[in-house]
Amino acid sequence: MSNLFTLGEALAIAQRIELAGEAFYGEALERADKPEAQELFHFLRDQERVHYTVFGEMLRTTPGGEQPLDEQTSRFMDAAVRDHTLTTAEAAKGLAATGDTAALVEVALGFERETIRFFSTVKDVARGIDRNRLERILEEERRHVERLEAYRKTLGN
Repeated sequence: MSNLFTLGEALAIAQRIELAGEAFYGEALERADKPEAQELFHFLRDQERVHYTVFGEMLRTTPGGEQPLDEQTSRFMDAAVRDHTLTTAEAAKGLAATGDTAALVEVALGFERETIRFFSTVKDVARGIDRNRLERILEEERRHVERLEAYRKTLGN
């Protein structure tokens, strides 16, 4: 593999994922037909915005951000990015426009789970990163899944 990922690129991708999540939840908020769903999507949109900011701070303050990750890690990161459903705001808005509230919840669950996998990979392989800060974001992402699953149960799915 000739193009190795850097830690800075991994953090920038994490930031892009959060931006796409914010766009998805913003669109989902507009399309949701139930007040409970609107409240949930509003909360999740705001969380994505906060995480975007945190990753931006990490990008600016993490030493060695331009050091390439090893080839195996770079391949894994590349696959994780390709497999992630929402890597652009445009894709996120498009997905949000395709379904009812139940479908939006399913897309959101997939997005959150993929995000957890990607962020876990970054945490596990990146040296010099603030792992505690990243673990806090991971915990919040896990709580997003829990909230979405709990809401899905109220829909009867």
